[in-house]
Amino acid sequence: MARKVTIDNLSSAIEDILNEYQGDIQNNVDVITAKIGKTGAQAVKNSAKKEVDGKIYASGWTYKVYKHPLYSEVVIYNAKQAGLAHLLEHGHALVRGGRKVGDTSAFEHIRPVEEKLIEEYERGVKNALNKG
Repeated sequence: MARKVTIDNLSSAIEDILNEYQGDIQNNVDVITAKIGKTGAQAVKNSAKKEVDGKIYASGWTYKVYKHPLYSEVVIYNAKQAGLAHLLEHGHALVRGGRKVGDTSAFEHIRPVEEKLIEEYERGVKNALNKG
């Protein structure tokens, strides 16, 4: 139902509408952020299971959503073997007995998932803004 607005209280009426819109958008973005975190952790688990021999490494992927006053963020990480992700993603030198004996090739299993999630997140936020 439309409410009557006079010239004297027009600015406060517009402010109320914008605050309501902002709240709706923020709630939608929070939901999208949590969904992206869950989807991303599962996707990295799946790609790690296929390529990396290590059930502990693959099962250790999880996510956490941080809510800040102006934005939300999600961090996807390996809670069981944190340092291994960097070594696998970028490759590393093999050292035995203090001597370098070779290099391991990089196994990019995080970057493709990240790029896909960024696209999904942007699409979700654009849809939330258009619906809002």
